[in-house]
Amino acid sequence: MYEYLPPELWRTIQQRKFRQKILIRSQGEGIHKTTQKGFGSEFSEYRAYEPGDNPKHLDWNHFAKTDKLYTKVFLEEKNLSILLFIDGSNSMRFSSKWDYTRILTLALSAIGIKSSETISVCITPNMPLLNLNSLGSLTRIDQNFQIPPSPGEMTLTSSVLSTLQRAKLSSQAVIISDFLDDASVFSEMLDVLRLKNVEITGIQILDNVDLNPLGNLDLAKVVDSESGIEATISLPKDIKLKYSESLKRHCLAIQTIFFNRRANFISLNTERDLTTIINRTLREGGLLI
Repeated sequence: MYEYLPPELWRTIQQRKFRQKILIRSQGEGIHKTTQKGFGSEFSEYRAYEPGDNPKHLDWNHFAKTDKLYTKVFLEEKNLSILLFIDGSNSMRFSSKWDYTRILTLALSAIGIKSSETISVCITPNMPLLNLNSLGSLTRIDQNFQIPPSPGEMTLTSSVLSTLQRAKLSSQAVIISDFLDDASVFSEMLDVLRLKNVEITGIQILDNVDLNPLGNLDLAKVVDSESGIEATISLPKDIKLKYSESLKRHCLAIQTIFFNRRANFISLNTERDLTTIINRTLREGGLLI
């Protein structure tokens, strides 16, 4: 997989797994606890004996005291089902954020696949849902990052809600975006995910252009990534300061929306090394172990 991931990053992801906090409802045996009751390894409760129950799960001590048969019920162990939603809007695609997001998506997908998790990737807008089941399928992710978006009016939020109707019930959703849209538009998306008992992580990707437009220049020619219109803009120091303060307030509002819904929110700068991100930041942020 060195073709898609640098060797040092590939070595790092060998040691990582997705963290599970919410009890899941997925299919297939695995390593994570689920709300389905069965005969796994962790005791959950007692219930009255039913014909066909395995005798080895009967509580004989309780039977000796009460003359009633009860069966021990355990939490089943299942695999996680993880949906990765990638914001494919122009503000993401036509900047350093896109290649950074591509490598991060490949790394997270590889972490899930090697742990036998079910991984699905949706690059918005209007892209097909990719269901991945082997490391060889990382090729499909890489190829889809090269495809330009189809014309359409779908936003990140509408794409996520549409994909949820087609995807299998998932236990985790990871949303990778710059989250530079109006903060209020994300509330509905997160509320729907929470209603489906999905654990949510938002990963915000920003670059130096977002953080410090024009750098040390006060005047420059720029092209709007959404409309393609070229313009000459002036950004005196006082305007840059107001922009910086506005961006901080916006990011805080996005973070608050996530935290109020008991969701993880992690903000990254494309200047940061992805090996460190995988090894430390995403672990501290609650996504990986």
